[in-house]
Amino acid sequence: MKFKSLLLFLSLLLISSSIFSQKKKDILFKIDGEPQLISDFLKNYNKNIDIVADSSQKKISIYLDLYIDYKLKVKEAQLLGLDTLATFKGELSRYKQQLMTPYLKDSTVIKKLVDEAYNRTKYEINVGHILIKLAENALPKDTLMAFQKIIKARQAIVNGESFSKVAKQYSQDPSVKQNSGDIGYFKAFQMVYPFENMAYKTPKDSISEPFRTRFGYHILKVNNKRLSQGEVEVAHIMLKYTDSLSSLKSKIRIDSLFNKLENGSDFSDLAKKFSDDKSSATTGGKMPKFSIGKMIQPFADESFALDSIAHYSNPFKTRYGWHIVKLINRFPVPGFDEMKSELTKNVKRGERAEKIEASIINRLLATYNISEYQTALADFYKDDWFAKSDSLNKPLLKVQDSIFTQHDFVVYLQFKNIKTPVPYSLFKQFKGRKVLDYYKSKLEITNPEYAASVNDFREGLLLFDVMQEKVWNKARIDSAGLKAYFMLNRSKYPKDFEKNKGIVTNDYQNFLEKEWVASLRKKYLLEINNKALKKLIKKYN
Repeated sequence: MKFKSLLLFLSLLLISSSIFSQKKKDILFKIDGEPQLISDFLKNYNKNIDIVADSSQKKISIYLDLYIDYKLKVKEAQLLGLDTLATFKGELSRYKQQLMTPYLKDSTVIKKLVDEAYNRTKYEINVGHILIKLAENALPKDTLMAFQKIIKARQAIVNGESFSKVAKQYSQDPSVKQNSGDIGYFKAFQMVYPFENMAYKTPKDSISEPFRTRFGYHILKVNNKRLSQGEVEVAHIMLKYTDSLSSLKSKIRIDSLFNKLENGSDFSDLAKKFSDDKSSATTGGKMPKFSIGKMIQPFADESFALDSIAHYSNPFKTRYGWHIVKLINRFPVPGFDEMKSELTKNVKRGERAEKIEASIINRLLATYNISEYQTALADFYKDDWFAKSDSLNKPLLKVQDSIFTQHDFVVYLQFKNIKTPVPYSLFKQFKGRKVLDYYKSKLEITNPEYAASVNDFREGLLLFDVMQEKVWNKARIDSAGLKAYFMLNRSKYPKDFEKNKGIVTNDYQNFLEKEWVASLRKKYLLEINNKALKKLIKKYN
């Protein structure tokens, strides 16, 4: 596979772009009447001239021979129907999807999100949280009920009830029993994006307006905002416990270890010998560096409270056990240039990626001619639409010249396992998806740069497949021909066949390729525009 990838890369160095103009003066040569443009040849020549090892190949006439040979091989591959094979189509399709990625990103939106994320990494925020659970595609009546509950909870807090009391009463977040709604400190990328957004936008000591995520409706109370403490690297000793009795025994043992530290014992040695955290014990208790929000709150609090390298905490308790932590190092928030690459990767994932995609969809919605067929859509508002889904096939949505039917929407809903009456929001998602699909399907027509890149890969893939069929596999299978070639050229090889087999095989492949190319030059009609060629030689050589 690595070999194939390398071959494709090398072959792409000799590929022409799609032909958009075919005026006689622009044509360098023809193969069976099919024109090959001067501009395509020069693009490849100029791209490769500095990396060509053999200086003779820098001559226009010699490079043209190589270029013609390449085009002949691709022509033969097409004639053999190699571009119709399922394996070829599958590989080309996968590449097109990869290649399409940059055309599905809004660089302006990405930059804005990266800048926003960096500014947020400078601060840590502590919030209280109340959740009313709601499915993403909930029915309107269920949505209204959840919204009314979150409004009622918020009003109780506004009227003077303590946040913790209201959280215990209303919140459906499972952690509320342990934390009374207080989820501690976090920063960018540690919560779902809408949650993070509302937290950073809400002033300190204020209650947010209700907002929705994929989990349901939320309200937040911002308890504190502070400058980011960056990351810390610590080592720890942990003694596990399972119940109150073992907790007491672990407390006695951790106090004993603490006394040993106070009397000069080595932290690393004690961790290796006594810590129940086996993943870190072998390294003297050393843990990977972390930031706020990456560890449970008591552990993070004790770790960040250490103000000097090599200082260690008093024993403290978490739900995992009793701990002592020692500070190894601190790492401040890096500068923007240092973080830019990682931030860019992060914003292209999760819900931020959805925002990037949404910006593309919204642009297309404003550009394309789109029609919705409301009568057909109304069928999905009914309780029995799923029972009748096999008969639903009326036109539902038109995007430019493409019609999408009720059946297309049924397939979309089945994938999401939706069987209840469909809210318009789901159809809106479907519409956005189909608009984007239409854009992708036309990209090779509407974007010459993308089309050229696809053509480059298509021809490179064809070259590999036809070389494999006509040269490499033939040399591998034809053992008699290989040995005959060896005997015919015996004087070239100082050792016997088996000891020279690798070299002989390579030479035999080159021999087969030369013979095959010679036959292609006889098979296909080659017409060179000598006038254009002379101009190129004069200009470049």
